[in-house]
Amino acid sequence: MGKCDSGVAKRCKGLIQEHKTGATILLVILGIIAVIVFFVLPLIIVQYLFRHEASEPFYQAKWSAGDALSYVVGFFTILSTAVLSWLAVWQNKRIQEENKEAQSRLEKLNRQSNEYAIKSQIITFEMDCLARLRKAFDEFESSCNYGNIFAAYADYGKTADKQLKFQISKTQALEKITSSRLALFSELEVIAPGLIEKNDPLILAIREYSKIAMYLLEIDDDQKDESGSNQKAAIGSKEASDVRRTFLLEKEAFWGQREEMMRKTLYGTLSLEEIIELYNNFE
Repeated sequence: MGKCDSGVAKRCKGLIQEHKTGATILLVILGIIAVIVFFVLPLIIVQYLFRHEASEPFYQAKWSAGDALSYVVGFFTILSTAVLSWLAVWQNKRIQEENKEAQSRLEKLNRQSNEYAIKSQIITFEMDCLARLRKAFDEFESSCNYGNIFAAYADYGKTADKQLKFQISKTQALEKITSSRLALFSELEVIAPGLIEKNDPLILAIREYSKIAMYLLEIDDDQKDESGSNQKAAIGSKEASDVRRTFLLEKEAFWGQREEMMRKTLYGTLSLEEIIELYNNFE
């Protein structure tokens, strides 16, 4: 296949060269004909007319060597003027074309420079958003972590002081779950607008994860024995484990999509319009 393509290319190149040679020969022939018509032929006509005397004295004239030289000088003066005029027109046209090409290249460079600047801004914005989002995910997971939740039960007891201390710990844990979830939703809205309104699976998983965490924190006194074991936590342990697994799967799927988008932006050949469309169409 390579040899065939090479043969076709050589043949095309040969045809182009033959075409250029034929055009050059044609221009030379036309130039010779033009010289004969506009320079030699008038000389012959004038020489013929001066060689034969007119029947009327009024039409009789003399053709001297000076007249011939004047004719030649005048002809070449006109010819040189025409050639110089043509060269001036050709040169101006060529200068205009070169200026147009230079302007086009400059506009292209400016456009590319602007695109690179905008791409850099997109990358910087995306990296900052991802860093904040990762921190929000970590804080949310920490607030919903079952170990941290069960730590609130360490101070549970029947005495008034222990009851008060337990209620304070439970309230702080609930507030931390609520605030971290709101902060996570806020960061998600910045990096992926419309994700919350569409009830994306990730959003549903976050809500369910925070809901089960709050459920484990809600405890009644009659569900607590003397050792402080949490019967309610035991009842919801399997459901809580499933909810946490779903949350982690949805989170990893989300991070995988964003990392792929970042990879395409950094190392791909996408244009600025394609990058903008990629981020606008993120689901």
